[in-house]
Amino acid sequence: EAGVKTTWLGGKLTANAAAYRIDWKDRQTSAMTADGLYQFITNAGAARIKGLELEVAARPIAGLTLNGSIGYTKAELTEDQANANILVDGSTGRKGDRIANVPDWTASASAQYVWPLPVAGLNGLVRGDFAYTGEMVSTFRPTYVYFDKFGSFATLNLRAGVEGEAGVKCVERARHGIEAGHARIVGAREIRFYARALGRCGRRQALDERRGDLGRAGAGGKDPSA
Repeated sequence: EAGVKTTWLGGKLTANAAAYRIDWKDRQTSAMTADGLYQFITNAGAARIKGLELEVAARPIAGLTLNGSIGYTKAELTEDQANANILVDGSTGRKGDRIANVPDWTASASAQYVWPLPVAGLNGLVRGDFAYTGEMVSTFRPTYVYFDKFGSFATLNLRAGVEGEAGVKCVERARHGIEAGHARIVGAREIRFYARALGRCGRRQALDERRGDLGRAGAGGKDPSA
């Protein structure tokens, strides 16, 4: 693996890049004995995984943070997934087959902006997160009856709300997904109005503080009900 990390514009921009290659010999695999009677775990074949990664982060103005990353991976067998003890059938991996469940492309991006509110100790918050997962295969052999391609989907998460120094956070959240170019909801939608949410959080914080005061009073030998 080789890479580089850089900082620009007085620390407001960072960019990192890396390239890697993995040569994997004697991969562990589940197999059947040559007579087809028993299943066992063995080591067979070899694979090569290589790829590129790029990450960028920027803080152009106070309160605004931007992040982005992209990666490419090529993972395939460099030898047949077989030996003299393995029953070779239609699902047995051959040289050049892609390794299952490894996406070819991945990407992500996020943007967050935080600013102080007129109320002491509270900040406004808006954030968006995007993630993309590329195409994958379900098994080695493209001619196998259960071979399938899947993936190529994206998710988008959006948040907006108010947060305080004590860790109290009341948010409006909408989670959306984009798959195969068609927008659809992939998670629960939760909506809270600021006034109600802040009221609930404030009451809960006040109750916690009251319980703490009562506990301290009881430890000092005083009547908690006083």
